[in-house]
Amino acid sequence: ALPNQTLSLAAMSSTGASLKWFRDELCQAELESSRKAGKDVYEWINALAEDANPRNDIIFLPYMMGERSPLWDPDARGMFFGLSLGTKRGDLIRSIMEGAAYALRHNLEIMERSGERASILRILGGTSRSRLWNQIKADVLNREIEVMETSGGAPLGNAILAGMALGWYADPSVVLERSECHTKRVVPADGRHHFYHQKYEIFLELYEQTKGQFKKMSSIFSRGEGTV
Repeated sequence: ALPNQTLSLAAMSSTGASLKWFRDELCQAELESSRKAGKDVYEWINALAEDANPRNDIIFLPYMMGERSPLWDPDARGMFFGLSLGTKRGDLIRSIMEGAAYALRHNLEIMERSGERASILRILGGTSRSRLWNQIKADVLNREIEVMETSGGAPLGNAILAGMALGWYADPSVVLERSECHTKRVVPADGRHHFYHQKYEIFLELYEQTKGQFKKMSSIFSRGEGTV
């Protein structure tokens, strides 16, 4: 879209949507009570995850709608691995946040192997409102990140490109300099990355070891055999 510039894009299908699914399907009572009280149910969800043991043994594959980058596998599906009778809802919520961070790391590693290197990692959008989720991303990536507290996001970028096409201005940096974009920094917590790295390796193995089963399950339903 801009002269002499290219964009490396990694699109994941259902990271934030995975947490929304959990909210809608497994937190109905809390969702209703939050609506009646005029509160955000995600505050309660985040509090549960905050109280969960950060060294739990649950791993979540966030492929609830298949996956785009970097798997390109429409048959992939979500999975909770490591459930036990001691597993609590907070553990599951935290594992969803961690699974999204692992998938982000997977994409980032592939980009960097091809020679790309992001000097600054910035986060914006709905999931960036979770302090815990931001910290998990920093810990999993072992990188300092910037959280955009105020940003127009993609709509602002679309408007800037449209303005350039109309000849209103030639340089998008002029508009960006005038835009208020407040950020805060999140640094990795001491001692967390090594633990997450071990779980990340299992995360990668889980997909590789189950992708054949995902395809078999998909073929059952594509042949119309998934009815009883």
